[in-house]
Amino acid sequence: MKAKHFALGVTVIAMAISGNAFGDSLTLSGSSLQVTSVNGLSITGGSLSFSDPTYLGNWQWGSGGTLSLTGTVSAASASGTLLSDDFQSATVLDISGTSYQLTFGAISGTFNSALASFLGVSSTFTNGALVLILSDPALPAVGAAFTASNLSGGIQAGGTGWVIGSAGTVSAAAPTAMDEPWSLSTSLVFYGMMVVFFWALARAKILIPLR
Repeated sequence: MKAKHFALGVTVIAMAISGNAFGDSLTLSGSSLQVTSVNGLSITGGSLSFSDPTYLGNWQWGSGGTLSLTGTVSAASASGTLLSDDFQSATVLDISGTSYQLTFGAISGTFNSALASFLGVSSTFTNGALVLILSDPALPAVGAAFTASNLSGGIQAGGTGWVIGSAGTVSAAAPTAMDEPWSLSTSLVFYGMMVVFFWALARAKILIPLR
């Protein structure tokens, strides 16, 4: 009976360890951010959204995020997706003593071909940057989940400058169970580790097999 209880205790501890090692991360996302102009040209219905699930900790994200900016630039006869790209990195900085944070990311991607032609720039770009000023009265601790209102911002990329208005939200939230980044291969590896772990305990006679 003691061995059974010990085995149960070891299992609980192992589950706790696995929860910390492979637990939820934070997905950075922005939605309905208003984009008003590009290089001085008005944008109708400009809307920016992005998502980056590659959390590194301390409100930092790595490559793997995506961004899409849609709308219509009538002067350039450009409509639909005006800019799309991949995040190389993103960071949210806590500005001590205020309810504001600063978000920025290194980005690379493509422009709408009609817009790029009108502006006289390449349809592809690298080393762009996104900057957003956020407001969150809850003042979350660095690394915690948050939902903040966007106040203003901009994008500089490939010879273009985009003005971001005050609409939209930015959040960092743990993925739902459906989105948990736990693959079959990861599960098999973890299962194998646990088998080896219990075998080692049994061999050392720390854990006595039940008969």
